[in-house]
Amino acid sequence: MTNLGKLGAICAVVTVSVLVAFAGNESAKVQQKSNDFSLPRLKVQGGVLTDERGKPVGLFGVNLFESHLGWAIEQDVTEMERNLKTIAACGFNAIRVPLNMSYIEPAPDVFPDDPRYEEIMRQHRLKPTFPQFLDALVRTAGELGLYVILEFHELPSDPWRYFAGGNEQLRKTGKHGGAISWMAKLTYRPDGTIERVELDWEKAFEHVPKALAWLAKQYKGNTAVAAIEVPWNEPVGGLANDENAYFRLVQSCARAVKRVDPQRLVFMDVQDWGAGVNFLPPSSCWRVPEEVDALFPHFYFGMHCPNMPYEVALQIAAAHWVSWFLAWGKPVLVGEYGTAGLSWQSWLKRNEEVLMHRYQLFGERPNREAFWSDVVRACLEQWLKMGVQGVFYWAWWCGIPGQDIGQRTYSLTHGLEVLKEFAPKFRKPKATAADAKVAVVCDKGRRAPYGALQDLAAIAQILVAENATPYHVLFGEAILAERRWQHQLRRYEKIIVLADGLPDEVLTKVRLTVKRNSLFIVRQDEPQWRERLMEFLRK
Repeated sequence: MTNLGKLGAICAVVTVSVLVAFAGNESAKVQQKSNDFSLPRLKVQGGVLTDERGKPVGLFGVNLFESHLGWAIEQDVTEMERNLKTIAACGFNAIRVPLNMSYIEPAPDVFPDDPRYEEIMRQHRLKPTFPQFLDALVRTAGELGLYVILEFHELPSDPWRYFAGGNEQLRKTGKHGGAISWMAKLTYRPDGTIERVELDWEKAFEHVPKALAWLAKQYKGNTAVAAIEVPWNEPVGGLANDENAYFRLVQSCARAVKRVDPQRLVFMDVQDWGAGVNFLPPSSCWRVPEEVDALFPHFYFGMHCPNMPYEVALQIAAAHWVSWFLAWGKPVLVGEYGTAGLSWQSWLKRNEEVLMHRYQLFGERPNREAFWSDVVRACLEQWLKMGVQGVFYWAWWCGIPGQDIGQRTYSLTHGLEVLKEFAPKFRKPKATAADAKVAVVCDKGRRAPYGALQDLAAIAQILVAENATPYHVLFGEAILAERRWQHQLRRYEKIIVLADGLPDEVLTKVRLTVKRNSLFIVRQDEPQWRERLMEFLRK
């Protein structure tokens, strides 16, 4: 979800004052380089994330959100190490580390190895030792068996961001807050105050690849860094709404990383952060730059399926959503998921009766823990069956109440026992998306509006119930555009075609490619199509 949305939905509990001062006796440790320790190198082959021997692996992780919110303000190596040790002890083997790009490029073309870096950081009341602190984190993570994914969670485009050196109290006044925000495009009122703030996409296109390349150079050869994410967290608006421009942006970022470190894996956050119910162009599924190694969308139960009945959503929502990304030859990992979307009042109201019955959710003694655990379990069960090779819970710190006599404990309390249960299953997956034997061909517009139980979602309900997982979804648009997707149909044992809204040309191509006894064509206004589909799957 977008950064502003997260801060409003799940970060109300964050208190910056709890960040303690940088420990003086740790300064020597911070200065060490992190490239002296290695985990087994990960790679992608045949659309599968594997170790060096070619054995499938999975990343089971958390988002370490304090890296974004406070580590350029205060740094405590002892606290960071204690944090990572606890994460590893819970069974996780990976962390996604959100960064504000300001910490890497505080001014155009100024990076940590530039003499100007320290002065600019100090001008904004930020610690110029942040790069060394990040080195220490990567080194410690590797020693603990935790793979690291680095990403830019926010660009330098907000004049008031406190964690980029700004004054949040000036936000409503329209006065510049002093934050590092050289990538902002500002519109001013006649009185000189700021009326509107937008991202300068031209600057982003020019500078984000450079900053990602700096990260790639800094950690070249360090296999504790599993991947670098491109282009940045949850890109929406601007060039992200232009399929061709977004393709070029992602390609530029991925090439910048690969140019510096050809073996470095690149994960891609898709447009509209994977919500897909209103915007899922080819450049976020089947037309992805070759330099991208894996797709890294985000899913929030409730936000992604507001029109799906709760009981049905528990059965299929996560599987239905991820099926859109699985067919295109790239491993899929879920960069964010969690309980944030469960606070949406409209969604809660729509499912009020069942939520009250199951959890007393609107009563005097609601069982929220059971509610959260059921949702987390449902998502993990479905993604495991669909061959997803990584999941990263949101989040380890922000939005997770972990209080012990008034102190932070960094304990996940939203379904932690469920997470512990699934950790070994994801680390050593028995199935990957490449194992799919069933595929559905449909029009992209039939994914189902905001998770309504119709069209592709109705078919997903049957596929999940019949244990026909993992399964793939191929869009008619892809089959028309590139012959390779038509030829790919030959690899499946069963092909289901949702003919509603599908161009006749696609139907013709499918019939010419797929054997008749492997093909099932359905129109959902036909009587008993569900029963006939179940019979087809059981043959």
